[in-house]
Amino acid sequence: MQNEPHPLSESQTPSIQPRGELEAYTFLEGQLEHAYTQSNVRSSWDLLIPGAYMEFTEATNLLFYDRTAGLAEIYLPEGPQGELQLLKRHTGWRRGWDLILADHFLEVSKGDSLLFYDREAGLGELHAMDGEAGVFQVARFTDWRRTWDAILPIMPLDVSPGTGQVFTSLLFYDRAVGEGEFYTTDGQGHLSRVSRHSDWRRTWDLIVPFTQSTSDANRTVLVFYDRSAGHGELYAVDGQGDIARLSKYTGWRRSWDLIIPCRISGINANGLLFYDRSAGLGELYAVDGRGALSLVSRYTGWRQTWDAIVFGTLAGPGPLLDPSLLFYER
Repeated sequence: MQNEPHPLSESQTPSIQPRGELEAYTFLEGQLEHAYTQSNVRSSWDLLIPGAYMEFTEATNLLFYDRTAGLAEIYLPEGPQGELQLLKRHTGWRRGWDLILADHFLEVSKGDSLLFYDREAGLGELHAMDGEAGVFQVARFTDWRRTWDAILPIMPLDVSPGTGQVFTSLLFYDRAVGEGEFYTTDGQGHLSRVSRHSDWRRTWDLIVPFTQSTSDANRTVLVFYDRSAGHGELYAVDGQGDIARLSKYTGWRRSWDLIIPCRISGINANGLLFYDRSAGLGELYAVDGRGALSLVSRYTGWRQTWDAIVFGTLAGPGPLLDPSLLFYER
């Protein structure tokens, strides 16, 4: 993999015109305030992955990946309102990555490490960061199942009490067979299966993890969404790779495209932002420790063409960025 400087708005591929757009909003108690718009953004980004790709940074970094071009670019919010500035451009990346996750998988990584999955090839890779937005491969897996629909980072599983597991664990979901598998990572590039669940619903369209603080410790909560049934369920994950249902919803809207975990500043609560592309609708809900959802804000008249929405400290005036939402249209 090679890297070289390159601006966000240019396109190295003549057939791809920079018609995309980014909009950032600061986010306080459910209210959104426009921070900036960046036009003439590359219109071929397939994945936007927030993370910490520098050794010392408080702001959320962003990794953009273009599958067709085998291209990735890493950005840091640094402009007057948090506008994105290029850190590093990577060329020659594999063109078949379906999923890229950023979290604490590798001890050697200076910042978040990256997990890659190529579904067609049954291939997975773990890469570490060098502290300056560069990446290098640590582990390669050539025999992964070719039917995983989702791979999700979760809080470290404590399968052996007292061992002090500190590296992010993983949940794999195969929709066709209704299976979920939990794995631990050891920081050296090895994965170990902890549990397998073979009785999961085969119609989950989205599984969204978020970290919830409890009186005892933090835990991962999983939001499951079945679009055609308008059905949602929230589960807490324990340290052994088992899940316990917190709540069940049978009347959800059947047209949500995205569910984005966030923190609702001001009330310091976990939040879930739902986005319905065809309706141009967003709804923000606070989530309590029992899995109960309460509506905080409803947004109508949103653009019907957002392809991705990410949450982090991404915008705001001055050096201290605020909780923010970044919207991307190809």
